[in-house]
Amino acid sequence: MNNTNEKDLIITFLCETIRYVNSINRYDEYLFLQPIYGKRVLSANNRIKKKIMQMTDYLNIEFIDFKGNTFSAELPVEALNLDDFSENSNLIIIETIEPTIKEKGNSHILRYGKVLVGENK
Repeated sequence: MNNTNEKDLIITFLCETIRYVNSINRYDEYLFLQPIYGKRVLSANNRIKKKIMQMTDYLNIEFIDFKGNTFSAELPVEALNLDDFSENSNLIIIETIEPTIKEKGNSHILRYGKVLVGENK
């Protein structure tokens, strides 16, 4: 794929899809209590995850999830709630909203991830 605009459009779509998949994952317990709809939603969610992986191979990109890592300004992520903490806070990444996206086989970052941070106790 040579068209940069087309690749960027697909990456944007993948990011939105990942946001959707992550939101469904938060409700797994609730969905298991719904006998018919829960199974359908989780099955669709699994199909979407497989398609995302196929698209990453096609686009020659990788997702990086920094969840659990100590937060630092050098990481290729944007902490959406950073203003909630003081400058001296020892922070850890507690949730990935959108993963960092990079090209496979090198360190070129295509898109910074979006994360939530919390106090590292």
